[in-house]
This record gives sequence, structure tokens and C-alpha cells, in this order.
Amino acid sequence: MFRSPAFFVACARWEARCQNGAVMHVLRTACLLLVCVLSAVPPGFAAGAATTHEELILFVRSSAEGAIIDGVETTHRPALESLAGELGLRLRVVDTAEQAPAEVHLTPLLVYQSARGRAVFQGRYVDTGKVAHFVRTQRAVPPQPGGYTAKNVAVASLGRAQVSAPIKITGLSGHLPEGLDADSFTAEARAAILAGFQRFSERESIELGAADRAFYMDFHPYLDEAGRLWVSTALFSQFNCIEPVFVGEDTPHTGSWDERDRVFAAAARQLENEVMAQITGSTRGDGFDPVPATVAEVSWEQAGLPLPERAQGSSAAAANLELPARWRVEPSEPGAAPRLVFRFPAPLDRYTGEVGQVDGALALESPDSLQGAKGWIETDTSSVTMGEQTLDAAIHGKMILVKRFPDARFELAEVSAPEEPLRFGNLSRVAAKGTFTMMGQEIPLDVAAQLEPIVGDDGKPRLHVQAGFEIRLMEPFGVEGPDGPAPANDTLQFHLDVLMLPDS
Repeated sequence: MFRSPAFFVACARWEARCQNGAVMHVLRTACLLLVCVLSAVPPGFAAGAATTHEELILFVRSSAEGAIIDGVETTHRPALESLAGELGLRLRVVDTAEQAPAEVHLTPLLVYQSARGRAVFQGRYVDTGKVAHFVRTQRAVPPQPGGYTAKNVAVASLGRAQVSAPIKITGLSGHLPEGLDADSFTAEARAAILAGFQRFSERESIELGAADRAFYMDFHPYLDEAGRLWVSTALFSQFNCIEPVFVGEDTPHTGSWDERDRVFAAAARQLENEVMAQITGSTRGDGFDPVPATVAEVSWEQAGLPLPERAQGSSAAAANLELPARWRVEPSEPGAAPRLVFRFPAPLDRYTGEVGQVDGALALESPDSLQGAKGWIETDTSSVTMGEQTLDAAIHGKMILVKRFPDARFELAEVSAPEEPLRFGNLSRVAAKGTFTMMGQEIPLDVAAQLEPIVGDDGKPRLHVQAGFEIRLMEPFGVEGPDGPAPANDTLQFHLDVLMLPDS
């Protein structure tokens, strides 16, 4: 009973009754340490349907403080305990205050292990649905340790953890100076950004582990008629390239054209500070507590975490799955979450909607590589809805003219993909280019996407695809947006989230 959610509620009540902050921290730490002791049960222990032939390990650090560890204690750890029970495995909580395996760079960290090996969870630990996909995937394929080589990337060291910050600088827009060399401008901007960092420094090449983290930094320069440079920023978690965790559009950095180095350096410091704020304060699953470099490195066996013994006929002996080269969007189940949603940017984000019918296909030159991929996504425009019958009728009949143009389509032409192979349980970020066709008009379109092979409830492979893009409505589609400030009233943002099945 001590491992139930009620135990954590009791801990929280003890803290609430205390007036002294130091006493509160001692009680909270005592709760966590007791959980760690009770969770580190001997190999013969089984709770409910849980089996000792596979484990989900949650690494924590009892000496940590703040919103992240508080959330783990009161909310996320009990949720993971419940999920582990549903999946038929046990959750072990391991304290890293004094020692930890070398691969454990930060907490909270989830690791799955069975007789076939172990793998680090790549995702937000608060998303139990994602964790469930992770476990199913590791049961079906040999667990892989992960990790990759990053080149020419900014990196900050925090204890054992390495935090990388890939930099994206969009082309200068607005009133371009005569004779501007775009490549030279980008190179100079990147140098100014690197010079502006105080914690990050560029590394020509670095090996990053599965327990390291990345935040993607975007810089968007604009030059106005008066020759004044404006640089807005955005920051993305490595776990979601679609929704930024921070947007600096409302507070762009500005200065004269001659001051562009200073402007870019100031923008760099803003994003660097925001990365640190996300690490220490994000409760959506991007925050973490770095394991100090002073914590002793031990083997998994020395930490009391040897690989479990193989069980005959168990999931540990599951057959390996192979990735196909051809995929097709899985048909949507009734009542399922929408596959494609759209909205206007703030302050008009109250105008949102969804597209009910989405189809598509993806063809790979090789099952383990996204290079050279081709494909398409198509929507039924009559399935567009904003949840209000009268408004939908106006959209269909007067705006997007669904009878004349019953579908909209994106045709994939080019993919810029990472060098590491496409594999189960690994999230691949790509930049895609193609042609978007709607209402008889074709426009070039850049799409940010992420793809992850997973294993479905039926034990068959799936490809989870998420993508984001935006279009302007008036040009060339001639569609007038809602009343409100420009350019928000003329910009429509789309977010795609689909599962794809092997296409025979």
C-alpha cells in the first residue's frame, strides 16, 4: 500500500502542515527515499500482473529541489506506477544522489530493460501514452542504447548532461540591402550568435547519448524600410518540432543594420536564458535535473540493476520486426483525435478547427533512411469544421468552395534528414519541401516534421508522423481571414498528427 498514489497524497499533506521550509524539504526527501527503498524490491517480487522479466526504471535524485521533482513525486511517478501495472511490468525507482550508471546523465529518466537489453526513453516522461508506445516497441525489437554524433553544434555541459542547441537562421526578409550575399550574411549571423552565448560553445563534433538533451534555436531576421534590423526567436524541444516551447516574436531584438552583430548576440542570450529556464522550470516533460559530475559512476550490476533473466514464452522472446519501405495513413477510428488541426496565431488563436478526413502515403528508398523519401498527404475539404454548423456552411460554400475543390494536397519533393538511421523508438526530425495545392492554386511549402517508428497495440509496426506548416490566405487563395491584426488574420497554422501502416 505504501507504493500507491495515496502514499504520495499523505506526503503532500505532511508538507502542507509544516511551516518550516527546511522541514518540508526533509519530509519530501524522506518520502522519496522510502519510495526508492520500497521500489527496489527483490527479483522475486511481483505486484498484480507485473513480471520481473522486464522492468521500467525511473531514475530520480532525492537531493533535487523545485517544481520538476515535486511533480514527479506527487503526479508523474504514481501515473507511471499505474501504467507499469497495466503493461504487466514493474516500475523501479532508483535514487542517483550518490551513484548512477554512466549512461544516466539526468533525472527524471526512464529506462526499459529486459533480458534482450536496455533502452533509454526518448520523450516527455509526463506523456504516459508515449511511454506505453515505447514499452511496446522495446518488447518487439531489440532494445538499442541510442546516441548519435552531432557536428558543428552549440553545446553546454551541465554535470554529466550535454545540452545541444542546433541553430537555424532563416533568410533575411523585408527590404534587402543591394548586393546582399545571403550565405555571407548567414555565416556572419551565426558567428555573432555563438559570440553572444555565455554557456554554449560550438563543438565541431561531439558524441551525444540517449540521456542528453537538445533545444532547437530559430532566429528570424527582418529588415524594415528604414534600414532597421529586427530578429525574432523561437525555441523548440527535441521532443516536439511542431509546437515551440518559447516564442520571442512579441519582443524581437532590434538595431541598425550596422549593429546586426549586437542584435544577433542579444537574441542568442535570450534563447540561451530560455533554455536554462526550460531545464529548471518546465513541467511539460522538458525540464530535468542534471546528475552532478561528482556522482560516482558505477556499472548497472553495481547499481543493482542487472538485466532480468529471460522468461520462456515471454515478451522478452518476441520476434524482431522489420521496417517497411512503403507506408500508408492508417484509417481513422470513430471518435479518435483529429489528424489535422488548424488555427490562427495569437491573438486570434480562438479561431481553431480540424480536418476530419486525411489520407497519404510515404515511399522510402531504403526502410532505414528518410533520404530521398517521396509521398503525399491529401485532405477532404468537406470535412473541414470549426465546430459550428453555421460557420462551417459559410466556410464550405463561400471561402474554400468545397464543391469546386473537394480536396487539398501536399506533394513531398525533398527531405533533409539526419544521418542516423530510421529505427524503432528513435525520433527523427526532418525538413521537408514540396508543393501545396488548394483551390486550384499551387504554392511551394516548407514543412517541419518528426517521424518515429513504433509498435501498435496489435504488435505491428506503425510510423508516427507529426508535421507543422503555415500558409497565407489572401495570396494566392483569395480567402479573407477573421477581423484582427495583421499578419495573424492572414496566417493559418496547420498541425498534422497521423499513424501510418505498412502499405503492401
